[in-house]
Amino acid sequence: MKPQYGVWRPVEGRLIIKMPYAKTNRAWLKAALGDRIRPEWNREEKRWEIARNHFGPVVEALANRLGKIDVYMDFKRVERCDTRCRRARSRECTCSCLGKHHGHGVTFGWKVVSDNHTMIQSSGVIRRHILVERGEEAE
Repeated sequence: MKPQYGVWRPVEGRLIIKMPYAKTNRAWLKAALGDRIRPEWNREEKRWEIARNHFGPVVEALANRLGKIDVYMDFKRVERCDTRCRRARSRECTCSCLGKHHGHGVTFGWKVVSDNHTMIQSSGVIRRHILVERGEEAE
């Protein structure tokens, strides 16, 4: 991820939060997401890592803090979209619809300012990049 701030949801594993290191970041993440969160600072990669179930709340918290936030979501190119995806109630989607058919759609009330897709050839993953803006309702 090139931007200074961003959230990346890979197909598997923990969420990645890219933000410049500050001693107050851990406290801010706990205040924004709850005391039970266990953010880990990855010194080698210079990024925060948190549990996947905090995806929506961390995107919203960062968008409210910064005005706009880059969000990257990986999807499996070969995973078929089915009724489980279309009836889902969570934000967790990795199928080939890129979240467009997932529950109410991947935006869940976010104002999506831009939306781009990149195919990662070697892994069969499609990366969706959206720019989410603070406090606006999705259209």
